Amino acid sequence: MRVTSERRLPDFLVIGTAKSGTTTLFRWLGAQPEVALPATKEPNFFGREERWALGLDWYAGHFAGIGDDRLTGEASVRYTAPELAELAAGRIEAVLGRLPLVCLLRNPVERTRSHYRHQVQRGRERRPFPDAVAEPDNPYIAASRYATVLRPYVRRFGDALAVVRFEDLLAGPGWDAVCTHLGLTPRPAPTGAHNVTATKERFTAPARIAYRRRWQRLAPALGPLRAPLRRVALRDGRRYRRLLTSAEAPLPDEAADLLAAETGTLATLIGRPIVWEGPPR
Repeated sequence: MRVTSERRLPDFLVIGTAKSGTTTLFRWLGAQPEVALPATKEPNFFGREERWALGLDWYAGHFAGIGDDRLTGEASVRYTAPELAELAAGRIEAVLGRLPLVCLLRNPVERTRSHYRHQVQRGRERRPFPDAVAEPDNPYIAASRYATVLRPYVRRFGDALAVVRFEDLLAGPGWDAVCTHLGLTPRPAPTGAHNVTATKERFTAPARIAYRRRWQRLAPALGPLRAPLRRVALRDGRRYRRLLTSAEAPLPDEAADLLAAETGTLATLIGRPIVWEGPPR
């Protein structure tokens, strides 16, 4: 256990990737009797400069009150964001040492589609899917280049890093692998997926403003106004539906070839093959 007289620090980290089931895994781990997790899933301490500037005491505060009889950890997907992976991996090693890490990976094509849909739902993306992923250095393909984002972690953590396909997590073997890696008592995998993009509603401009300013905390006080305000804030539209539907289009050849090459590089990096289910593009 990573416990000192002054600070309680995590015993493990779930480091991503985004839109690959980290919320589901976090909830499942939190349901285990040997585990106690903080209320905040993603403190992003090692990846966001404004959080890093708050210092180790701020970070340790998330785990305060958790005794040394249970494991604790956190799950911040930004630790494997393309622009942050190298920085975050170095900081994690420097502060926490070679602790167990878990990285969930999803079929990179499906992860790319989910990432795009998420941005459309949040009102941040207005280009059709083929145009968005054809743009050079676009964030959707970049975040699906798993070999690139995991290379800093493999170099620093070696076999302390467990790479698990999300498809395997839901099917059972992935959950067993996570439990073994973290030293948890083997149990049947919990059920239910959480934070599923396809089930979320659209954010219009008013909804985005409310979200950023945390106005949703005032919702209980709005009484009968809540229903009409929700319809305005989350209203649907033809253009919005067309954008979501565009995510079903095939990837451009260049993007599909790049992701296929990354899968081969990843297999070499972690020393075992990775096979994705479903259409390759």
